[in-house]
Amino acid sequence: ELCQKTGRELRELIGQKEVHKVRAQSYDEKKELEDRDRLVPPHQQVSAVLVEVSNLVLSMLTDVVTETKSPFERTQRSKHFFNLCKRQGNMPLSGPPSDDLEKIFAASEAMQKGDVDSTVNYLMTLDAWKYLHEKDATLKLLEERVKVDCLKVFVITYGSNYESLTLERMAGKFMLSEGAVRAQVSRLLLDNTIVGHWDQAETCLTIERGTMSRLHHLVKECNERVGHFSAYN
Repeated sequence: ELCQKTGRELRELIGQKEVHKVRAQSYDEKKELEDRDRLVPPHQQVSAVLVEVSNLVLSMLTDVVTETKSPFERTQRSKHFFNLCKRQGNMPLSGPPSDDLEKIFAASEAMQKGDVDSTVNYLMTLDAWKYLHEKDATLKLLEERVKVDCLKVFVITYGSNYESLTLERMAGKFMLSEGAVRAQVSRLLLDNTIVGHWDQAETCLTIERGTMSRLHHLVKECNERVGHFSAYN
């Protein structure tokens, strides 16, 4: 909700806007204001740029995975990230991404193509991370999240194009442990995001169908509406 505001409004909301002081002040008031100036409240150490970029990165990861799972459903997208895609999508070609916003948009496109290396490279080199406290530990967690989400997008979008996928190959491609890959793919199988099965040793995955086609989606939607109509008639 904070990030729906402009940078100026965001700084004002978290108390970083400069307050104009009254000229006529008593000695006590002046001394108190001088004492306050020596203290920096914790919220004034937070960079507004860091808040905005962090929100965009996490919104991008969530929205790309959600749209991959349900490409034809009207899912609620992040307004901030949607506006970024709209602006960047209409920009003329101007070479590789230079600023943080361009890198986030480029990372979303790479993620949709299953290019985990480019996605990680774009997101790990954002300039806003220099304002991040305990940068290395936090970015390590973010990198793991990016790899897992790239795995989900790849399996859902392109998994059915392969006759089979080996656990070792997927773990190497997405730089994850075999246990993590097995757990994430099994979740997709259990919630029917993809239709497929592991072999007996759980080292080879066969995907029969990925996400629903538009025809399947329309049939499902029609079936739900007929069921809803018949329940009240």
